[in-house]
Amino acid sequence: MKAEDHLDDDRYDRPFHASQLKSLAERIEQEIERRIVSGEFGSGARLSEVALADMFGVSRGPVREALQGLRRAGLVEIVANKGALVRRPDPGEASGLYELRAALFAVMAEQLAAVASPGDIARLAENVRASEAAIRDGAFEAYYRLNLEFHEAIATMSGLGRAAVVYRDIVKEMHLFRRRALLAGPAALKRSLTEHKTILKALRAGDGEKAFATARAHIKAGKGRFMAAVAEGDAPPDR
Repeated sequence: MKAEDHLDDDRYDRPFHASQLKSLAERIEQEIERRIVSGEFGSGARLSEVALADMFGVSRGPVREALQGLRRAGLVEIVANKGALVRRPDPGEASGLYELRAALFAVMAEQLAAVASPGDIARLAENVRASEAAIRDGAFEAYYRLNLEFHEAIATMSGLGRAAVVYRDIVKEMHLFRRRALLAGPAALKRSLTEHKTILKALRAGDGEKAFATARAHIKAGKGRFMAAVAEGDAPPDR
């Protein structure tokens, strides 16, 4: 076992507990997930246990556990004789996930319209301003991060805890699809931002019906952008 597998320098003074391995595996899982979401590990990329263990300075055990966690999250697939691979977007599967996400996001936006505080609205407005600046500066990766934050803020501030948990699970699985749809070019980002402004306007007015409709339309539009990317060959074919 490598020294880095231990969590601190006084390891010999305390008995080992299985939670130490679990904590290490969780941290590795989070870092691999971050690299997948950022696009550093692209769709179809092979995730070698040996290479990852060397990268993180650990043994293969926590890496293997981390990859299994990512498999359960829908970001990685384990293929016989190939090992772990970053999943390729499946247009058919993406369509269903977009529909489910649209329904959940619409309900959360409707609820937020009824309970939003001035601070909540200010937080979303600041996100929109930062997003405008990101597009103006050509900082597309920054916009992608701000886009995630906008949606997460609505999920959190809605107060619908259980719906938010399910929503986050779907969002995590959909990162592979959404990056291709959203980062297809400046036009896609501008349309996305315009839709955010429309949602914010409804929330600021406390109009639940309008918030529901605009939030649902926003996710459906994202689905359309993804499907257009597939049709144009920007996304890999179903396999």
